[in-house]
Amino acid sequence: MSTTGRGDIHLSLTADQADDLISALEAHRGSFERLEKEAGHGFGLPAAYWTGRVQEVQELLDAVRRQEPGDDTGLQGEGGAGRELGQAD
Repeated sequence: MSTTGRGDIHLSLTADQADDLISALEAHRGSFERLEKEAGHGFGLPAAYWTGRVQEVQELLDAVRRQEPGDDTGLQGEGGAGRELGQAD
């Protein structure tokens, strides 16, 4: 993933919101995978472009998943109502 223009995002999410974020990222990755497959058949941008985009979204998914409950570096309970994404204890 490119490090140009990177920034930190701190989110307070409920468990459902975190699940929704992960689901949305998985769907986004899936759309790039479909475009990658279509590119292999000669449609649109080169397959290598979409392969890179799939990898970028996968890296983001991996980062979000590292913050899931049970990992004491990220998504933390706030009075049982929410979790912080991207902030350590």
